[in-house]
Order: sequence, then structure tokens, then C-alpha cells
Amino acid sequence: MQSNGASPSPLLPPQPSRGSNGAAVVDKGVDFANYFCTYAFLYHQKEMLCDRVRMDAYYNAIFYNRDRFHGK
Repeated sequence: MQSNGASPSPLLPPQPSRGSNGAAVVDKGVDFANYFCTYAFLYHQKEMLCDRVRMDAYYNAIFYNRDRFHGK
């Protein structure tokens, strides 16, 4: 790889580090936080509530397994 002497672009995201097998190393804590942070946005919650397939699946799972939810 040749370098032209220029510094890396500040607009490009940092490249993930690689493990010994060449696979990207993922910080599980950061990954976990990023996953749950997206649910904090109201537009994301609204999108999920407007998703008819998702809501029907939740409804059916609870309705047809009501004995598992009894008393909860």
C-alpha cells in the first residue's frame, strides 16, 4: 500500500481492528449500547408500532400463549 503523505480523511469512519483470523474485533459493550440506544428514539418506536407484521406477531405470540403470561 502506497502513501501519498496525506493524512486520513476525517470524514471516513475508523476501520475496525482485526483479530488473528482476519475477522473484525467487536467491542461487545459498545455493540450492546448502540443496539439499545436506537430504541430510545421515538421515531424508531413509532416505526415498530406501525409495523403490522411485527405487531400481529407479538399479539399472536401473547394471545396463543396466554397461560405463560398469566399473573405477570
